[in-house]
Amino acid sequence: MEIKVKPVIVLGRHGGWFYRSDGAAETVADGDALALKIAQLSKELREELQCNAALLEDTLVRNENDLVEAKREALEADALLVYLIGAMPLQPLFKWGLPIVAFSGQHTPMLALYAFGVERHGRTGITIALDFRDIEEEIQLLDVKKKLQKARIALFGFPPPLFSRWHHLPDLELAREKLGVEFSPVELRELVAEMPMVDKGKAQTVAERWLQEAKEVVEPSMTEVVDAARLFLALGNMLEQRKANAMAINCLELMNSLKAPPPCYAMSRLRDEGIHAACESDVSALLTMMLLGYLADGPAFMGNIVLADPESNILMVSHCVVPTRMAGFSQPPRCYTLRNYHGSHGVTAHVELDTGQEVTIARLARNLDKIVVLRGELVDCRDTTACRTTISVRVSDVRKFVQCTLGNHHAVVYGNHMRQAKALSQALGILTVEP
Repeated sequence: MEIKVKPVIVLGRHGGWFYRSDGAAETVADGDALALKIAQLSKELREELQCNAALLEDTLVRNENDLVEAKREALEADALLVYLIGAMPLQPLFKWGLPIVAFSGQHTPMLALYAFGVERHGRTGITIALDFRDIEEEIQLLDVKKKLQKARIALFGFPPPLFSRWHHLPDLELAREKLGVEFSPVELRELVAEMPMVDKGKAQTVAERWLQEAKEVVEPSMTEVVDAARLFLALGNMLEQRKANAMAINCLELMNSLKAPPPCYAMSRLRDEGIHAACESDVSALLTMMLLGYLADGPAFMGNIVLADPESNILMVSHCVVPTRMAGFSQPPRCYTLRNYHGSHGVTAHVELDTGQEVTIARLARNLDKIVVLRGELVDCRDTTACRTTISVRVSDVRKFVQCTLGNHHAVVYGNHMRQAKALSQALGILTVEP
């Protein structure tokens, strides 16, 4: 689901203007020389941009008629990359309804400011990029927004039974309006009924693969691993039936009331496959996982804040659902050990996450008006039984964090994504809180 970006190279009627880092300008009007210069610009643009985007064919615009043709060619685009090497009226672009990223060369913003410097303050969806990094980050934000708009979240265990509620459930209509996500409620009994329908041979094959890939298997029996595989396949089937690509589940009711096996390891596997999955019905945490995960292009770890030590500024984050591909979906998985759930039964996994790794931690408010975001360094990862994996993260000020954060469950992803998270939050109308 790559975002499609249409490069529009604005030349105007009077040849190309190329500004250098010393402030001097070069004007190129000769046809062959100008064509070569434009070809070099296009080649550089495609080589420099490493973001997850499909760059469509360039369109060269010299006059208003070229703009009409460019509009036809931009019908399949999600955004416009307007590369200015000349000047002309560009008001028709505002009627196309597409986000605009304006650029006029590395660290030479004059033409972009001429064309869009005033308009961007009165219109949404216009950004001026100073360099290729700005272009990449803006395209990344547009890509995340597109993924949110394509997201469909299965809520397993919704609506809740009498005398119960989803404590972390935002107003669904507000979430649709603000983020573009859709929701699909699923009763837990439907999931339980789906499990016996799963092909036994397929569940056995999946379980055997998990056992073979594991670094070690401590407590779980073959039967328990097959049950976890059956639940994994049942969840996958129901997500596919509902065209959902994310989920939250009332796992405590699933285990305690309906006596189903713990879904922890099934959810770990789903996260590794790109399905963001939240425990304990925590939709606010799920939406945070999606925001950070889309930015990081990898799964998120969601956990409880079990310790906040003001002397060492160490946060401990602990839970039983740990993905192995925290380094990114394109990277090799980390080794895992199959363990039981809270020292009792079922299947979880302990994954040795990378110490020394920079991470981003966040939590979105239930009413979607604020998000707490901070960076830290992962300094320890250990098997703590209940919950199974606990990471220690050194942050700047745990006391300030505890005073201003927005709930217990927090999402953690690899990498420092503070800048992108703040820009994305601003674009979505969400206030960023930095402890």
